[in-house]
Amino acid sequence: MGRDGKMSDGTPIQVKRQDTIGRTVIDSFKSAVERFDTNLFEKNSAAQKPVGYIIAFSFGKGAIEEVARLKNREGRIIKLVKVEDIVPIALKPSLGVHIEELARDGKDARQIAFTAVGDSPAGIEFYRWDFNYDLEKKQFKAQVLLDKEGKQIVLLKAGTHHIAVKVVDNDGLENMGNTPHLPITLFPREAPPGPVIHSAALWTLSHSMGIFT
Repeated sequence: MGRDGKMSDGTPIQVKRQDTIGRTVIDSFKSAVERFDTNLFEKNSAAQKPVGYIIAFSFGKGAIEEVARLKNREGRIIKLVKVEDIVPIALKPSLGVHIEELARDGKDARQIAFTAVGDSPAGIEFYRWDFNYDLEKKQFKAQVLLDKEGKQIVLLKAGTHHIAVKVVDNDGLENMGNTPHLPITLFPREAPPGPVIHSAALWTLSHSMGIFT
């Protein structure tokens, strides 16, 4: 935990290529920047300027609360910068998802095929899947970390399922699609298996009276 670069005035920058950065990253970064240049650290603090910058895809609640505490109680400002704020959205890979019901068993379970299709000038590196996406916290925890093909087949039982997929290109940029949450409908129990196509990367599958919605 240190610095990966610096601003024109020497203020340290740390770059984290991950999501939901936690409080421990803030604690370690604060200690590192203070050791790096104590005079600059104190000068920026006295002027109420950032003592350092952390760049990441997203920041967790713990990190955001700790940054607020440092500013309010200690007068130390650490600036949190999301990648999407400094990288134009047009450069991020695009993402579409094809969903198809393959089979059903006698116990009301469906075999569903998910196919993610990404596109980027840099080329697609891999896909990551979260089959238990935390919709309330908007927290992505991948169960499939490295899917080179973008294809997954899962068995879904009755209930509500929140599923998300991310595409990562060869430049390290990622995307979950332009729509953060979009309901879709799969075929009712009486209908034959078949395809459903949607452009969103995150959706809700809920099951009630034999119908996924």
